[in-house]
Amino acid sequence: MKPDVFDRIEVKVDGDPLPLPTERDLEEIDDEWGVTLPPSYREFVKRFGAGWLGRLLHVFAPGYATVEWDDAYPVAELGTFDNSIHSTADDLDELHHGFEIVPSLLFFADDEGAGYFGWDTTKCVGGEYPVVGLAYENELYPVADSFGDLVRQRTEGPPPHEFFQVGTNTRRMFDRESDP
Repeated sequence: MKPDVFDRIEVKVDGDPLPLPTERDLEEIDDEWGVTLPPSYREFVKRFGAGWLGRLLHVFAPGYATVEWDDAYPVAELGTFDNSIHSTADDLDELHHGFEIVPSLLFFADDEGAGYFGWDTTKCVGGEYPVVGLAYENELYPVADSFGDLVRQRTEGPPPHEFFQVGTNTRRMFDRESDP
């Protein structure tokens, strides 16, 4: 991953920033999932943590187990987010006649307009997994060759490329934006 891709991102946080994931947090997810998180993702979350790239791509990271929005929606925790997507598999199967979430997909992000993003862990090149999307209509589609490529796609064009890091006042920040 070229460092200049991440260098183009400006971090903003409302309130105090929460601690960034540690190498130990990342290793715990590696152990829990039985795979190694991709190098580009590891570099990203150790530098930026969990939050929103451009307010649309919501990236989750390990180490945020106690951060919740409305005491229900996981704002930051990677494992909680992935588990919540996989736990809907029975509902999706019932609604969409045989649709299954592939167990080898590990979900790490969502996007207000596109659905969920995960890694296809059956295909690994240089430690990176391709990114696939799960549309809200429950269709899988290819997104990028790697997490780094996804970030590159989202930061093309002129700056600013803002990353809104999860902080102590994250919920308040989004409440203010929805006020008239």
